[in-house]
Amino acid sequence: MGRYGSVFLMANAALIDFLRDRKRLIESTITIQTKTRGILPLKFNSAQQHYWQRRTARDVIAKSRQLGFSTLITAEFLMDAMTIEGLNIYSIWPGEKQALKFMDSTAMPMYERLPEYITIGGKEVPFKPKAGLANRTTLTFPDMGSSITVGPAGSIRFARGSTNHRIHFSEPAFYPPGTFASLKAAAEGGAPSGIIKTSYGYAAPASRIVWESTANGRGGDWYELVQAARYRRTNYALHFYPWMFDDEGTARIEEGSLEAMPADRGPLTLSTDELRFVDYTHAMYSMSLIDAQLRYRRLKKAELGDLAPQELAEDLDTCFLTPTGMIITKECLERMQSEAARLTVRRWE
Repeated sequence: MGRYGSVFLMANAALIDFLRDRKRLIESTITIQTKTRGILPLKFNSAQQHYWQRRTARDVIAKSRQLGFSTLITAEFLMDAMTIEGLNIYSIWPGEKQALKFMDSTAMPMYERLPEYITIGGKEVPFKPKAGLANRTTLTFPDMGSSITVGPAGSIRFARGSTNHRIHFSEPAFYPPGTFASLKAAAEGGAPSGIIKTSYGYAAPASRIVWESTANGRGGDWYELVQAARYRRTNYALHFYPWMFDDEGTARIEEGSLEAMPADRGPLTLSTDELRFVDYTHAMYSMSLIDAQLRYRRLKKAELGDLAPQELAEDLDTCFLTPTGMIITKECLERMQSEAARLTVRRWE
């Protein structure tokens, strides 16, 4: 029965509701290293909260940078490993450097900082499970029979006949050539369907596969997966998060700040393009952009140049850049996008 068997739960009835409420569970126990404010509890930002309410068993997340999805998925899968028996969990990165950095700076510290005990219903109960293996590639919980494996796309191998319960593909747009399709086939082939019902009444997907990445050009495996999800040619649900979802202050430059372009340090006069972008953002995402965000947009566009549509993603069409040298006119591309929009009109939900 693992750590959460019926006898344990009978003596800690208040724990049942706590374990079922995964958002509360995460926000009450997980801490993270923030960019500027030290170590703080993980509180869902706007992008994380929006996605959390819409996540499914098969997700594709196309996004701008630094919105916290890797952190959120890691926290979710860590809680699953600790509280659901027998899970095989994988986190797959473009290269060894990224995988080791993730384990050293995010996954292991997230586990190590967990509280040993939590107070629920006025009672102090044990919370942090004892780890078995705990190194730069693997974290296991013997009492639950669950494991987390982290590695690069070029090295991860799913054992033939193994069951894959949770898989996080991080930045797959940048995986080494030839790895995407084989990993996808192996992951999906070993992923069970249906629902897991825990001893404490929490119903979870038997498997969950999440792909999340920034764009890396028009074409390739990641682009094709996004398009398949976008036009409902697959069972994956598409979630798109542009840079405007950054509500932690990093995508804002206030009036008078020396970070702004010299001409933008005072009140802004918006261009026709900017006025259209403000209207688009409000219509699509019910967001009202402020001058501080538009100063940030102007600066990043100047810094990034031709890469701005990709690195500062604003919509699912322009974030996938046309390969250099590809002969395609702007008018032709606009006609293609207009036709696609006519065939599949899906307002942000």
